[in-house]
Amino acid sequence: MAEIMNFVFNSEVNQDYLNVSASVGKNGINDKGDVLLVQALLWEVLPKKYNVQYHELPLPTGTFDAKTAKLIKKYQTLNKQGKVSRDGLINKATGRYVHGSRRLWTIVKLNDDLVELSLVRVDEVSPIQHLMNKFKELNLFVMA
Repeated sequence: MAEIMNFVFNSEVNQDYLNVSASVGKNGINDKGDVLLVQALLWEVLPKKYNVQYHELPLPTGTFDAKTAKLIKKYQTLNKQGKVSRDGLINKATGRYVHGSRRLWTIVKLNDDLVELSLVRVDEVSPIQHLMNKFKELNLFVMA
């Protein structure tokens, strides 16, 4: 089950992040709630930040398919300069960076993009609440 986790960065920045409970992607665990979360994040982030067309995106259903696999790889590739791994998997973050590296967990980068996009919205709800309101089914699968 996907969850909301709180990470503290640099002993100062305290941020809530949506996190998967297990890997999503080719040869991943692909739990329905985790897949739904990843699909919703990709749906929200890719068109607005990376100019990916909505028709390229699968509707967030929680079912892992070839289109979702392709978009995970695309998202990872669009994040140039080694910000995230390009392994086609979105794994559970245990902190901001993958252990022993300066690469962000892909799920953390998706959350960072969600937060960045929230800065241009006029509503006053948190980025997480905005996503949960937009994709109501997430409420069944995300544990606070």
